[in-house]
Amino acid sequence: MAAPPPVRFACASVPLFPLAARLRSEPALREQAVALFEGNGNAARLVAATRLARRAGLVPGLTPPEARAILPNVLVRARDRESERAAQEALLDTAGLFSPRVEETGEGLVTLDMAGLERLRFSDGMPATESANSTADSVSMWPRVITVRLLPASS
Repeated sequence: MAAPPPVRFACASVPLFPLAARLRSEPALREQAVALFEGNGNAARLVAATRLARRAGLVPGLTPPEARAILPNVLVRARDRESERAAQEALLDTAGLFSPRVEETGEGLVTLDMAGLERLRFSDGMPATESANSTADSVSMWPRVITVRLLPASS
C-alpha cells in the first residue's frame, strides 16, 4: 500500500509586526528613526524600532527616556492596536489568495494549508509549495514564507 502524500503547510510571518502595522498606517514614518513602545509614560517599554533606530543602538526593553538618551531625535510612538488589527486582516486576506484553508496562528503570523496546490507557481516559476524566505532590507508588510512538509508517521 502506497504511503499517503506528505502534508504541506506554509507559515507567513511578518517580522516586527507591530512596527510593520504602524508603518503601514503611517507611511511617512518609514524613513525615520521610530521606536514603538508598549505601556504608559516612562514605564513603557520598547517593542520594535526601525532599522535606522536599531542601528543607532535602540533595543527592545528600553524606556522612552533611555531611548532618547541614545538617540535624541527618535520618534516615539505607542503601539496602535487598531492598525495592527487592520494589518492582520490584510495578511489573512492575502493568504486567502493562495489557499482556501488559512488559519490565524498569531500576531503577524498565518498558516496556509498547501494541500492540492502543488501545481501553483509564482511568476518567477518557483513552486508555491517550495520555501521562499524573504530577505527584505526594511520593515514592510511583505511576509516571510516558510513551507513546512509533514511526512506521514511510519506504521
